[in-house]
Amino acid sequence: MTLSVALRPAARSAMMVALVCAWPLAHAADTSAIVNTPNGAYEELRFYTPGSSIPTNVGSAQGSSNLCTSGANAGQVCAETLGFQSITAGLVTSYGYSETAATPVMYQNLTPSYAGLGVASLNGAGISSDTSVDQAEGFSLLFANPVEVLGFTFFDVNHQAFAPGSAPTLQLIVDEHNYTINAADTSLLSSIKGKEFTLLGGATSYYLGAVRIAAAVPEASTWAFMGLGLAGIVLARRRQRRG
Repeated sequence: MTLSVALRPAARSAMMVALVCAWPLAHAADTSAIVNTPNGAYEELRFYTPGSSIPTNVGSAQGSSNLCTSGANAGQVCAETLGFQSITAGLVTSYGYSETAATPVMYQNLTPSYAGLGVASLNGAGISSDTSVDQAEGFSLLFANPVEVLGFTFFDVNHQAFAPGSAPTLQLIVDEHNYTINAADTSLLSSIKGKEFTLLGGATSYYLGAVRIAAAVPEASTWAFMGLGLAGIVLARRRQRRG
């Protein structure tokens, strides 16, 4: 057996592995959650219910049972931490803060429309009815992988977008760096990169409706790698037929 013959099965296997590895990267961008623009692609991770349809991303309790199973908040989603699956960043975990509640919980209001994420308190009577993010509250979004955030969507207590003239300014902390953003601006003046994004309550209560992050799209080298794998499989099959 010559060296070239011995290497053929290994080479064929390597090419097939390359194809398998490259395909998820290429296929990840082929989804309705990814928006392509002339300035690049982004993923919008929504926390609200558009109209009466199913939410784009429904929170799931992480490490504890869903606390909104009965009472006035039944049908909503709330727990000490909520998890959301992002195409680009993987698991996104949200957890709340409160200066007035011993046990703050994350609250995802699914009805009415355009509510989003808020913070509530857990006490002996259950989940509080005040679920918006108030001045003494805040919450963090912890991404499994570092991301580039392009903007946010905020709603007021009436579940409407903030008007530019009356929108509050909010404090954003990203990996120990402080930023000031306006609740009416859905796009940031410049993108902010990091892994943990903490939003603090402002003078006006709010809900977080969505966050937009730069999408992971396949680079030219990825496409070339996938093409090499395809060519290798085709060549291997031809040789098998000839043999």
